[in-house]
Amino acid sequence: MIGGFAERHLAGLDEGQLSRFEELLECNDQDLLSWIAGVRPAPTVHDNDVLAMMREFERSLRRS
Repeated sequence: MIGGFAERHLAGLDEGQLSRFEELLECNDQDLLSWIAGVRPAPTVHDNDVLAMMREFERSLRRS
């Protein structure tokens, strides 16, 4: 899921978004996936536009 998101969106991210994406990648994989799936709320520091994009990407995969 994260690799697919990167393939689709990485080139379009601005410098700030790239930084936030890298910060998310530094998080524990299970935590990140639970935030994306909405199983657990993300900490405020990580609840940002890039995480929202990842959530939307994950929903689009489920709809396919």
